Amino acid sequence: MKYKYIVWDFNGTIVDDVRIGIDSVNPLLAARGLKTIDSVEEYRKKFGFPIKEYYRSLGFDFDAEPYEVIAHEWVRNYKALEPTVETVPGVRELIDCLTDMGVGQMILSASEREMLEEKLEKLGLFDKFSHILALDNIYAHSKLDIAKAYFKDKNKEEYLMIGDTSHDAQVAREVGIDAVLVECGHHAKERLISTGYPVFDDMKQLLEHIKSGD
Repeated sequence: MKYKYIVWDFNGTIVDDVRIGIDSVNPLLAARGLKTIDSVEEYRKKFGFPIKEYYRSLGFDFDAEPYEVIAHEWVRNYKALEPTVETVPGVRELIDCLTDMGVGQMILSASEREMLEEKLEKLGLFDKFSHILALDNIYAHSKLDIAKAYFKDKNKEEYLMIGDTSHDAQVAREVGIDAVLVECGHHAKERLISTGYPVFDDMKQLLEHIKSGD
């Protein structure tokens, strides 16, 4: 393992929350007479960052209704469903393996920090991470600015990002760190492949790759 630190995305990479992402937005769409998302496959093709643009692509009209109203409704729905969310299959084993290897681990997320930390505590994973870089609000703007500030004076060759979306790839590329993507979350595999970064089918495959020393 040539990297000293792993930079984890959270939603869709550590926690398996794709289904409740759909179930949180569909009531908002239905209440406004908009087409709901019919399947995980459809969702993975549509979901993206910035979240405001994703909502706009679904048909929300922010001239008629402020984005902040939609964001608060979505968070209320998500929080109601969040207790059902568990970790992505295989992710605990990978986190433990990296810990045993002496690799530092941190989280970089567009989630609101308090929500994220509470979930980590409930999952028994909070102490696994030395740093949690997240937002101070619920509006899920890009985490790129946080990443740029953090990595400004770091040796970027020491860091590897693990994520589940093309946005993770974008952030890694713009701050100058390596990345791998796993088909376990919010983006379809073809979108991940298009980034040019290595793509793994699941956490088990990534764990085997890391153990092999490649």
